[in-house]
Amino acid sequence: MMATEHRPSTTPGEAGPSTEDLARELRPRLTRLSHLLRRQTTGLALSMSQTLVLGTLLDGRPHRMGELAQAEGVALPTMTEIVTRMERNGWVRRRMDVRDRRCVEVTITEAGRRLAGEVIARRIELLRDRLERLSDGERRALAGAIPALDRLLEGWP
Repeated sequence: MMATEHRPSTTPGEAGPSTEDLARELRPRLTRLSHLLRRQTTGLALSMSQTLVLGTLLDGRPHRMGELAQAEGVALPTMTEIVTRMERNGWVRRRMDVRDRRCVEVTITEAGRRLAGEVIARRIELLRDRLERLSDGERRALAGAIPALDRLLEGWP
């Protein structure tokens, strides 16, 4: 179970939790959820970095290597190694940027799109199974939190 104790929610008219308290409450739960979702790629011979690159490339547009490195928070040589392995597996394709031949663009292949679809399907299945265990009220509370989570993630890749 969680290492932190659950504190009751505030009542109407009562001030919400401090940002410090909320951060302490959210951190272990989001970490555990992230871990559970990452485990769904077990058996696909796909690293977490490769999963994130595929997710970025799903928008269908070419991405420069530097852009992918920045989004992943790694150095350009590290991203080059990640993309090289992915290209060997047939999941991505690299080509010179026609506007700037110093830059390399990366696009997802159909095989990469299928693999990303499998990752997404496994993760949705896990979440759906977990959500089915909750009451209608708990599911409504999570649905109501989605806009706040979106705002929390603004500005991050």
